[in-house]
Amino acid sequence: MPMLDEAPADSLLKLLLVAPPGHAKTTWLSLIAPPWYLGRNPDHSVLLFTSSDTNATLPANAAL
Repeated sequence: MPMLDEAPADSLLKLLLVAPPGHAKTTWLSLIAPPWYLGRNPDHSVLLFTSSDTNATLPANAAL
């Protein structure tokens, strides 16, 4: 995630990701971004919300 690596640490308060269906938004935001972020900020935590049962089980199934 080069664009996030280059940004000053205190400059990113919100992120809006807009892309058409089928462009891996859920994969990036629920499976890739949390470990990437926590690897760089081990003293922080991540909380994910979803409105779909399918998306809610996605991170748990990927860990198996």
